[in-house]
Amino acid sequence: MSDQNKHRQEQEEAEQESLLQLKDWERQAEDNVDLRLDKRQFRRMIWKTRFTIFKSVIVTGLALLFLYAIYMIIVNIVYHETASADKVQRYAITMVNTHGQGMRADTYNWATPTINSLLKQQVELDMYRIVGDWNVKSGKVRATLDPFTGFNYTLDFDSRYLGTNDRFSFAVPPGLLEEGASFNAMDNSSPQIWNRLSRIGDGYVADMSFSTRYALSPEELLAMVERYDLSVLSMPVYGGELKAFKPGYAVRSDSKQWVEHLTLQPPVLFNSEHRQEMASFALSIDNVALAKSTLLDNIAWLLEEGRYNGQDNDRLRLQYMEQHGIQVYGAIVTGPVRELEKLREEQAFYEFQLGQVELWSWSGADGDGG
Repeated sequence: MSDQNKHRQEQEEAEQESLLQLKDWERQAEDNVDLRLDKRQFRRMIWKTRFTIFKSVIVTGLALLFLYAIYMIIVNIVYHETASADKVQRYAITMVNTHGQGMRADTYNWATPTINSLLKQQVELDMYRIVGDWNVKSGKVRATLDPFTGFNYTLDFDSRYLGTNDRFSFAVPPGLLEEGASFNAMDNSSPQIWNRLSRIGDGYVADMSFSTRYALSPEELLAMVERYDLSVLSMPVYGGELKAFKPGYAVRSDSKQWVEHLTLQPPVLFNSEHRQEMASFALSIDNVALAKSTLLDNIAWLLEEGRYNGQDNDRLRLQYMEQHGIQVYGAIVTGPVRELEKLREEQAFYEFQLGQVELWSWSGADGDGG
């Protein structure tokens, strides 16, 4: 009997132990399920947070973009409704007219200036040279006006042929640099230029430059060229280079010296709102006085309006011209090739340079030619 009770007791203890083990397994299974649920919830929370941050970034970016667009609309409206846009164009034109070595800026097909968020203004204009009655595109002028650094400009010249330089240069008369100095009598007029011209037919026009052996007033030089059927397009102006100051560019060869210089161009006038009012085609006895005063006014305006590269030299040039007057030492002229050949007889002219040759288009220096 006692054995039966003992056996039964052992069975009951085994059943209880199995029951406890089963409950323990159930508890572990429940814990594992809860853990898996916690991981899923954690992942959902992470993705939800990421999405919230991403949405905030997108909304903030769109808001900033909208505010930037509104800001630029206001800036452009104010910019183009005031004289600011015309001012940077005037700056580009004035720089070409006074420093462009006889080039001119296209004032008929103006590009619209632009302004960025930092209020930096930019404009790009075509440059051209006059050959006969043709306006031959010759490059671009790019001008900027930065509220922090001032004015800046670049002249990009286009050459028709590879490895050539279509720009004219002028030799400074020794008498301007040293009183009493003069050129050696051997200095003569470039024979290769006349050889090339002699091989060109009558139905062509060209532009040409020459230097003078001594300084002249613009009126004196115009009087010397007046007898020819040629248009005087510009003249190099002596502003004290190598005498009153050292320019940024100077080249010497034998007894001749070339320097960067200011240029006397036909007058281009602007009103108080920087809009162009008048532009002339060529220099003449009738407009040379206005051209001279316009040159002085233009340099004074550039100096007054802000900083730019070469400003200090221009200030010294202006002082020199105001003290000594405007002296020139050469010219760029254009017209029929047969008329250009006649300049060879002028003893005061030398260092001739032939520019571009074009098919006939010529109304005459006085506008009534054929």
